[in-house]
Amino acid sequence: LKPLFQRISGVGQVNISGTIDREIHINLNPSILNAFHLNPNQIKTEINSKIVNKPSGVLRNLNSQFSIITNTVPSSIDNIAKIPIAQKDKPLIRVEDFATIHDTHAEVTNYSEVNGKKSIVIDIIKESKGNIVETSAQLRKLVENLNKINKNKMQISINYDDSNYINESYKNVRFDIILGSILAILVVYISPIVTGK
Repeated sequence: LKPLFQRISGVGQVNISGTIDREIHINLNPSILNAFHLNPNQIKTEINSKIVNKPSGVLRNLNSQFSIITNTVPSSIDNIAKIPIAQKDKPLIRVEDFATIHDTHAEVTNYSEVNGKKSIVIDIIKESKGNIVETSAQLRKLVENLNKINKNKMQISINYDDSNYINESYKNVRFDIILGSILAILVVYISPIVTGK
């Protein structure tokens, strides 16, 4: 879900809580590392250099813009095992040559409930230059479509939306302007009659 929300024009941050996060544990074999003259920091640096997940630009058209994300995160344990570790003037080795890899999950540190049911909370923050009303409208449309597609699997509800306050303020200001205009017209038309008397 996070990438879908991140693609919405005007979205700056998407923070998620209440999830059980997948975690990959790479257990190094010290004996083999010594034989290859490698240390854990070298391995960490090499693996991190090959795993990228970050914004890399924005695609714009006349009506909207979309965030572009570069993502080379391995999709399976086998992909991680095959990550090459470069060594100067030495044969190429891979993570599987000196480590065992386990697909597990991180320690649970937060928990969320809505109406007594376990839930995932998605906190969406607009970017500084974004239009909160337009961004909110796009997010609501996305949530509506997701609920239609996944109605038997999950239900997404919007519990708080800053744009509601802005919309209400706008309606109140518009009403005040219209009312002020009507009163001004009445005063203009009535004043000559009163003055004439």
